[in-house]
Amino acid sequence: MIEVELLNPQNRHNRSSSNGNYYEINPAIKIGDIINYFELDTKVIDQKQLEKCIDISYLLDFFACYQILGNITVPDVEAVIVETMEDRLQEPFSIRKDKCSYDNNYNFKVKDKNNQIEFLVEWNCLEGCYRIRKDLLPYEYFRSPYLLVDFILFQIPTTDTIIFDNEIKPLISDLLRTIKKSSKYNMGLDFFIKRINGVDTPKDMYVDDLPF
Repeated sequence: MIEVELLNPQNRHNRSSSNGNYYEINPAIKIGDIINYFELDTKVIDQKQLEKCIDISYLLDFFACYQILGNITVPDVEAVIVETMEDRLQEPFSIRKDKCSYDNNYNFKVKDKNNQIEFLVEWNCLEGCYRIRKDLLPYEYFRSPYLLVDFILFQIPTTDTIIFDNEIKPLISDLLRTIKKSSKYNMGLDFFIKRINGVDTPKDMYVDDLPF
């Protein structure tokens, strides 16, 4: 796992400068770099595929978590390469967020004291990409609608319960319903919408049923 991880120059730099402590890992590793390093005989149809990046978190999710010693073999790495080249596995979010086609949008405005803040939310449920722009500031990117909502609530904090209940809650709920309508699969947003609106969780709902 570490061999693959260190094929990213950023990870090599972070590891060498962390003095053995925890360092942030960039999960994006170029397919071409992996093939060259391990001298793999992987069939490549288009040279552009070599510029794609695998998400090394898949190695942990698909292989290490199911092995007693957490072993990851070179064939395991190659399996993730092939799946990524064939678009059956997504590239890392750090790469994907800039390539996504944001074909849905939602615009809303919120009053903050004497100022009015405008938000533009754009997303692609299938590709798992969500972004938001506050006024003319740069976009912020998220991989799920739950993280997106957390960010929105952080941007418009209010201690006024009436404003929150009558203005903020309806906006967030409507945004989530709009996202839900644009999706072709069940995203589990109904529970999240109920939670935002203060609806009690059913007693027979297990933790595994939660959408996050």
